[in-house]
Amino acid sequence: MIVGQGQKVVAVCFNNQSDFSRYLKSSTENDQSVALNNLKNQLSEYETGSRKQFDIKMLLSGTKFQQQVWGQISRIPYGQKMTYLEVAKAISKPRSYRAVANAIGKNPIAIVIPCHRVLKSNGDLGGYSSGIDIKKLLLQKENINYNQV
Repeated sequence: MIVGQGQKVVAVCFNNQSDFSRYLKSSTENDQSVALNNLKNQLSEYETGSRKQFDIKMLLSGTKFQQQVWGQISRIPYGQKMTYLEVAKAISKPRSYRAVANAIGKNPIAIVIPCHRVLKSNGDLGGYSSGIDIKKLLLQKENINYNQV
């Protein structure tokens, strides 16, 4: 599901995410049309493999720390991965890898902000708010290696 406000995307959620309703309160069907159509086209290109990077306007709602983490993971290139610890180090907070994991779990714009590209230091998947099976599919799509659990 995609939620937008005007020309900006505020959420991309899979149907099983329980907190999706908080985004719906701030948007209407009319608001979503521009953002929705733009992102739908880009997601379709991602699915076929012709798009490796998204170019959409986003309206992120989160703490300063969450936005810092989301900004960092947004820079992970297609087909590459980072660990929670590497993300923590990249934002100059090397001891905050658990807080980084929590912030990643609150990512409101799945796929576009590629939280699926973040793994545990030992190569295990870690968590994924939309479920491990979806994370596996996204990693496989991008040919990213991980430890099978």
